[in-house]
Amino acid sequence: MQHRFTVILYLLSFPFLGFYFNDRVKKNAFIMALVFSVFAYVPAFFYSSRGAEPIPRLRNKEAAVLADIIAQNKTPESGLIVDFYDWESTYYVAFMSGLPKSNIVIIDQSSSDDVIKTEIKNLLDRHPKGFMLYYDKGKLPNEAYISGDTLRFNNIHITLIIKSLYDKEGVGLYGYRWE
Repeated sequence: MQHRFTVILYLLSFPFLGFYFNDRVKKNAFIMALVFSVFAYVPAFFYSSRGAEPIPRLRNKEAAVLADIIAQNKTPESGLIVDFYDWESTYYVAFMSGLPKSNIVIIDQSSSDDVIKTEIKNLLDRHPKGFMLYYDKGKLPNEAYISGDTLRFNNIHITLIIKSLYDKEGVGLYGYRWE
């Protein structure tokens, strides 16, 4: 994006090139234009060569805490089941967990029960250990319930052993193990 600003800078400096054609200041204008070009154009290449890096801004800092917990405790074989609870936070947690996309299932509010069950079953087959973000008002409580240190799915007869890693205001992060 830096190159666009450089091009605009050059376009806006074209009127000053008229001084170049004036015989009295021709030599000084050429030197000034050359110096200006070097100081404006060359640093633009060094600045833009690093690439763009977005600065994530969160209104809800809870998502950053959840993502940090997952990132610190994950292994390459970990899975992640995320119950949708907020546009900003749900995808932030999934992205910042550092897990590959194939290790993550996001349970969307519009997903059908059959699709959810299939995705969860497939994820658990590939990743029997991992993390689950459980939201009390999300879709997951309709599909499963927590009883002590276990989570049982209603219609797919899967029981996970869970360990609470974070629990606050209806949002819980659990480590799960399927045996």
